Amino acid sequence: MFLTPEELSSLTGLDQPAAQERLLREWGLTVFRNRANRVMLDREALTRWQLGVRMQQDKEPKVRLRKAA
Repeated sequence: MFLTPEELSSLTGLDQPAAQERLLREWGLTVFRNRANRVMLDREALTRWQLGVRMQQDKEPKVRLRKAA
């Protein structure tokens, strides 16, 4: 389900969880760290990313407030 620490090190070329997380987020992947400070990356998300499927991020509309007259 999730990549092992060895697979993450091989994929990113980095050993530190913070550096791995930063790089994977720069690539556009959604990752998180568990309580053991391990970076968690779903295999399916990685496969989709490798195939070029990008998840659309719902952006919230920007609301501008006008001052009352």
